[in-house]
Amino acid sequence: MKKLYRNFTFDLTIALTALVLGIVMLPPFGIGIYMLNILLAASIVVYFLVYLWDKLRVTRGSIFLLTALECVIYFFVIIDLILEQFRLYDALNVCRALGIILWTRGTVSAIGMYINAISQNRRKNNLPGFLFRIFLICVGMYLLANPLINDRFLNWAICILFYLSALAFGGLALLFSPTKKK
Repeated sequence: MKKLYRNFTFDLTIALTALVLGIVMLPPFGIGIYMLNILLAASIVVYFLVYLWDKLRVTRGSIFLLTALECVIYFFVIIDLILEQFRLYDALNVCRALGIILWTRGTVSAIGMYINAISQNRRKNNLPGFLFRIFLICVGMYLLANPLINDRFLNWAICILFYLSALAFGGLALLFSPTKKK
């Protein structure tokens, strides 16, 4: 019974948080696009701290330089996403920023894979991994050149996802609600 009560409070907390975020993300309020930019910038910072920082410490040589160049590109993307909050200029939207991120990650990863294959004199490569990196490069370039969705549509989609998750977690909270004994 105690486990069900913990699930009830967790589900109710998540449902209320998702409902509040869904209300805040509504496009008529105008805060949602700012939150998308800040969320993307924060996720890039987390990606840098979790993955790229360790990769920078471990690698040496040309792969280190490529990873450092990737970090510099991500830094400029973060700066641009933050400057868009002050309406200084409008160079990137979220879709184009994702395109830059995917293209950079795919390119650095493919070149690193090639350098590792050359340095170890391997005849066979990881073909599915290489095709995935080429896919990242292609999708990144497409998103950079021709954004599929604009920020307003993405804002509505995330708002609707918040409402659906609030409904789902609210239903789970009602399902696992503690019953009072008579």
